[in-house]
Amino acid sequence: MAQAALEQLPIDRLLVLVAAAPGHREVVAPAEERLQLARLAFDFADEVVLDDHAYTVDAVRDDRFGDAIFVVGADEGAAFPTWRKPDEILRHVRLAVGDLDGVTDEHPLVGEAAAGDAKAFGLSEGSDVDLRTAQTVLRD
Repeated sequence: MAQAALEQLPIDRLLVLVAAAPGHREVVAPAEERLQLARLAFDFADEVVLDDHAYTVDAVRDDRFGDAIFVVGADEGAAFPTWRKPDEILRHVRLAVGDLDGVTDEHPLVGEAAAGDAKAFGLSEGSDVDLRTAQTVLRD
């Protein structure tokens, strides 16, 4: 999915964040071990780093990423409205939802009221990579 995002979205570089201690779940493997695994999995990324922020909203709040696109899979995209302060996240980054089946009108992020001017993008992996821009992202 990350490679498809690089091909289909206006991304100049790929930064992968590994949460040292995610606030939404317990992790079994130590942070350094998960970081090493992520570096192996994303060996094509420009950078893979350990992030000390427990929640995404805290990681993006200071605008350290500039005009960034935050890429998530369809499962996390569907759960995005339940994340901690999703409307605040969208004030700092754009959201890209990678979906093997593409983003349809039934996708939870499509067709709802936008927070600011945030957009959601849908990706399909495979030979027919398709980029679809959702009209809107999130209802307050």
